[in-house]
Amino acid sequence: MIILTDGYNDLHTAKTARCVIRYRPEEVAAVLDRGSAGRTCGEVMGLGGRIPMVGRLDDAPEADTLLIGIAPPGGKIPAAWRPIVLEAVSGLHDFLSDDPEFRRGAQQHGARLVDLRANDERDVAGRVGIREGCLRLHTVANDCSCGKMVVAVELAEGLKRA
Repeated sequence: MIILTDGYNDLHTAKTARCVIRYRPEEVAAVLDRGSAGRTCGEVMGLGGRIPMVGRLDDAPEADTLLIGIAPPGGKIPAAWRPIVLEAVSGLHDFLSDDPEFRRGAQQHGARLVDLRANDERDVAGRVGIREGCLRLHTVANDCSCGKMVVAVELAEGLKRA
């Protein structure tokens, strides 16, 4: 995959990118950040070692997925990113499939828009269809960027090791 951060590499805003780079570096072909192109993730973000920072989607031809790697205030895709997303055709609070321009771009290029948050699961809270012995850990906190995602990933990794 190629992860889009383009100018948002700080610890809080780029938390999604940083989590994927930390826990699944083998799946990351590059990070798209025009201001840091030519450097490595290790140099720019302090993790990810030699994963390249690139300036264009074409700079990572092996990537077949674009991941929006930030969680900006308000959850909106930065306006300057629209052409990049259209070229790649992930969503934040905006489901890309709800945007007519993104839908047209995907249709024109034979791409699929997949938002993992859009699903039909409605019975999880009632445990319908969930095996009685299935371990579930709920990570909650009082605000954003306080570690819920990292805790969940660390728990999953620890359970795999155990």
